[in-house]
Amino acid sequence: MLSAILPLSWSLLLMIDENKQETIRTRLLEILPAQTITEEKVLRVFSKDQSIYEILPLAAVVPASVEDIPEIITLCRDEQIPLTPRGGGSGTAGSALGSGIVIALPPKNNFQMIQTLRQSEMECTVSVGAGTYHADVQKFLRARSFYLPADPSSSKICQIGGNVATKASGPHAYRHGSIDRYIEGLEFFTNQGEFVNTMDPISIPARIRAGLEAMEQKILAIDSIKKILLQRKNQKIASGYNLFPFLDSLDVGTLLSRVLAGSVGTLGYVTGVTLRARPYIPLKAAVLFFVKDLQDVGDIVQHVQEFDVAAIEIMNKQSIKLLGAKIPSLKNNISYWRDDGHLLLVELEGVDSRWLAEKIAAKVVTSNGGLVCPPVVAYEEEEIDLLWHVRKQIYPFLMNLEPHRKALSVVNDVGVPSKHLAAAITAFQEIFHKYQLEALIYGHAGSGNLHLRPLFDLHTPHLKGFIEKVADEVYQVVLENEGTITAEHGMGRIRAPYLMAEWGEEIYGIMQELKTIFDPDDFLNPGVMFNDEPITSQISSDLLRFQ
Repeated sequence: MLSAILPLSWSLLLMIDENKQETIRTRLLEILPAQTITEEKVLRVFSKDQSIYEILPLAAVVPASVEDIPEIITLCRDEQIPLTPRGGGSGTAGSALGSGIVIALPPKNNFQMIQTLRQSEMECTVSVGAGTYHADVQKFLRARSFYLPADPSSSKICQIGGNVATKASGPHAYRHGSIDRYIEGLEFFTNQGEFVNTMDPISIPARIRAGLEAMEQKILAIDSIKKILLQRKNQKIASGYNLFPFLDSLDVGTLLSRVLAGSVGTLGYVTGVTLRARPYIPLKAAVLFFVKDLQDVGDIVQHVQEFDVAAIEIMNKQSIKLLGAKIPSLKNNISYWRDDGHLLLVELEGVDSRWLAEKIAAKVVTSNGGLVCPPVVAYEEEEIDLLWHVRKQIYPFLMNLEPHRKALSVVNDVGVPSKHLAAAITAFQEIFHKYQLEALIYGHAGSGNLHLRPLFDLHTPHLKGFIEKVADEVYQVVLENEGTITAEHGMGRIRAPYLMAEWGEEIYGIMQELKTIFDPDDFLNPGVMFNDEPITSQISSDLLRFQ
C-alpha cells in the first residue's frame, strides 16, 4: 500500500462476543421493536452494496421518525459498537456497510419529504429528507422549472443523504460544481444524539463550534497546509474531509454544512437537507466527437475548455460497444452513433449554445486530426436527453456482465487536472494492457474525472492480491499526475488506505483532528475515512467463488 501504517481504530478490531451481541439486540428490540432487524437472512440485504465488500451487520434499524435516531446513537456509544448510515445502497466504495448497527431509511415517511421553502424567478429553495431519491428531487424541481445542477448519473438509485455524504456531483460539475455548493443547511444528529440545524446557530453544540473555529485558525496559520488547499481548491475532489471551506471566512452554520459534505457519515447522522436549486435551462446543444486514439481526448479537452461549456463526457470504444450490445436499437434511435471511435460528448447551455457548438466543432477539426469522422452537432432537447440517457446506462449494464467477469469498483473514480488527462489515460492503458485487462473508461473529462472499470476474471489466481496490485499502480499514476483517489463517489474502504499518500502526513493529521472534534470515540462509521487494512480484506464471498 502507498499509505503509512497507522494504528487501526478500536472499532475495526472489536470482537463482540455472543453474550454482548445478544445484549445489544435485546436493547434494540426494547427501544424499537417494530423497526429492528436481527434475522441473518434479512440482514444479508444490508451486508452488500455496489462495492466489492460484504460485511454482515449485528443488526439493522429502520427508524420510523427522526425521534428514533438519538436512542440508536446512544446505544451505539454506550456499547461501543459502530453505527453506519445506509442510503440507497448505490455506494461503490464500501462506506455504507458496517459490522455494528446499520441505519436504513424507510421507503416512505418524513425521510422522503420534499417541500418548497421559498421560490423566486431565479432561485427555488427546498427542504429535502435524507432518504429522498435524487431523481424524485429533480422531478419535483423540474415541475417548477428548476433543477439541481449536481446531478449524479445514479440518480434513480441514490438518495440525497448519500449525495451529501459523498459530496456527489455528476457530469455537470465541470460548470456547476458539487452538491456542497447548493447546500443552504443540514439537519443532523451528533455523536451525543443532539439535533443540529446548521441554519440555527443556537443548535450547534459549543464544543463543535469551538473546534471548528480553532481548526480554521490553525489551517490559516500554517502556510504549508493553506498552500496545498489553495492549489487544489478548484479541482473536483471528494477525498478526505472537505477542508476547503475553512479558506472562505464563512459563518459557522455554513462552514459546518460544507464540512459535513463528503464526510460519509463519520461526523454525524444527516436527516435533512435544505437545497438551493437553479432555473432550468432548456436551450442546449451538444457536439459529439468520435476520436481514433483515446489519449487524443486529452488534447481535444484543452481546446474545448476555451469555451463556456456545461459538460465534457468521455466514453471509450469498449463502453460504446457494451451499450451497443445491450441496446440493439441504439443505432436506429441515434443515426450518427458509431463504435469505431472513442466518444467525447460536449454539452452547452443557454441562448448562445447553438452558435458555440458550431464554433467548437470547427475549432477541434482545425486543431486535431485524430477524428474518425466529422463532428456531429445536436440541437433538439429530446435528442440531447436521449444521449444522456444512453450515457447513464453504462453503469447499470456493467452490473450484468458474465458471471465470472466483473467490472469491479476498485479504481472507479479517479481524477487528475485536465492538463494531465492525456498522460494519465496513456498510463492507465499501459497498466491494463500489461495485466491483459479489458477496461471500460468513461466519465467527466472536463473535470479530469475518469471512471475506470477494468473487467476482472474471477478465475484469476490470487485474485485479491491481483486487485491490490492493479489498484496500487493506478493510484500511483493518479498521484504522480497531481490527482485524487476519488473525485465524486466519496471515501470508503476501497480508498482509505491511499488517503495519506494523496494529501500528505500534515493534512492527513488535520483530518484526523477534525474527526476527533465530532466523534472522539470513533463509533460513527469507522474505517471508511481512515483505514490501513488491505482493500480486499472484507471482499464479498461471491467474488471469490471461483478461487
